[in-house]
Amino acid sequence: MARRPVGRRRACAGLLAWAASPPASGERIEVAVQPLPPPQPGGERAGALAWRGGAVLSSTDRRFGGWSDLAIAPGSGRVAMISDGGWTLDAGLDLDAHGVPRAMAGTLLGRLRGEDGEALAGAQADAEGLAAMPDGGFLVSFERDHRILRYPPGGGLLSGRPRRMDEPPGLAGAPRNGGIEALAAWPDGTVIAFAEELRDMRGDHRGWIHDGGAWRGVTLADEGFAPTGACIAPDGRLLVLQRRLSMLSFSARIVVLERQACLAGGRLEGRELGRWDDPALVDNLEGISALRAPDGTTLVYLLSDDNYRRLLQRTLLLCFALPG
Repeated sequence: MARRPVGRRRACAGLLAWAASPPASGERIEVAVQPLPPPQPGGERAGALAWRGGAVLSSTDRRFGGWSDLAIAPGSGRVAMISDGGWTLDAGLDLDAHGVPRAMAGTLLGRLRGEDGEALAGAQADAEGLAAMPDGGFLVSFERDHRILRYPPGGGLLSGRPRRMDEPPGLAGAPRNGGIEALAAWPDGTVIAFAEELRDMRGDHRGWIHDGGAWRGVTLADEGFAPTGACIAPDGRLLVLQRRLSMLSFSARIVVLERQACLAGGRLEGRELGRWDDPALVDNLEGISALRAPDGTTLVYLLSDDNYRRLLQRTLLLCFALPG
């Protein structure tokens, strides 16, 4: 069927609707935002992406950590985050003139709820992917118990009683810790998802498109990196965050895919925008969000999952600029 193009003014419709809703109910916690030092000379650029700045996020609250994905609402600075332990975080993010995070305020910690309305726990709570929907609700993908839940708008961040989406065909065969980590939605409600470790016969990563009917299968070309996050850029293109672990260190990159190529299906090959392997900047990067700055530049934010290993890993929030 014919599909209307996605306009720039609608590209963040779901996040704007959420940002206008009342703050989530939850427990207030304090989060420290410590600036990262600038990269070594020569490390200010990674392909088309330019380093703007970054921070280490930390809290004395032991529940803080394991953050798998984020969404930042344009204009408001409001940020939503989900964790491996089924926690949610709703906060006001103070950004400097360059879009770099410098403080968090009004930070509320809450719990994801299941279809029965009860707080999720254990294997049921391993949230990995987050996507804002046009009505201000959210989709969340889970590992271990592979599924996608749709949380309704209103009542605060992910605090409502969700309903389960139809299961993408073949998802049940994903490895326990290799399910859907990359999840995004266009403002017309079309959803795209990629599994981290579920592959087809040629080794490419399996994915799916849902545009109001049944799920349709796609694949993402494997080039040594696994998809761990996805978001829709302000211009309607899909950004996919990918990760590689080698010799006990992480590398990461971002590839871009055109919307029409995604809708056409088949085997998708992203164009690399940037790649990082500097341990000072890269950790277990899993979350990605993008918004348009007043000067037309696209700001890309990356979030790392510390796996609740505070002595070995960090929660990083990084900011890069992609010229408009």
